Order: sequence, then structure tokens, then C-alpha cells
Amino acid sequence: MHEALYPGGLAELGLPQALIDHILATHTDVSDLGRIAAEAGARTLVATHLSPGHPDIVPESTWRRQLSDSARRADFGGSMLMGSDLMHVPLPRRLTR
Repeated sequence: MHEALYPGGLAELGLPQALIDHILATHTDVSDLGRIAAEAGARTLVATHLSPGHPDIVPESTWRRQLSDSARRADFGGSMLMGSDLMHVPLPRRLTR
């Protein structure tokens, strides 16, 4: 699970530049998630805490395209999911010895 930021949507929020700079410095661009998941050896990545989270500013189709493009660029073959409130993600059981 990883939080995700779509920088292209920040300008439409009308935020002060200092806050935009802070957000850009402290959150992960959605375009980096495929690389991060690949480097971590993840089988599934869930993008959560999407920012900006308002669908009129960044529609779901944009988030899905950004996730897909990020996975393709990084050659990440796992699943990429968009998190949502109260979402349940089943985890595989670990075998114990």
C-alpha cells in the first residue's frame, strides 16, 4: 500500500505555492509507484490516500491511466489497485515451518 499524488491536479486546488511545494516534497508522484513496487518485489500495489482526491479535479480514469503507465514503464507485472474507503485487501497466508 502506498499513498499517491497526481501533481497535475494540484494547481486546480487554489492552494498557496508554499503548501504546493510542501505537498510535492512530501508525497509520492503516482508515476513513481510502478518503479517502487517493482523494486520492492511486490505482487500487488494498492494506491491509497489519493491526492487530490476530488473526482472533478482528477477523475478515476486519470488515476487508472497513471497507475497503468507507471507499471508499464517500470516493467511491473503485478496488480495495481486504487484504494478506497473501507477497502479490504486479502493477504496470502504465510506458511510456517
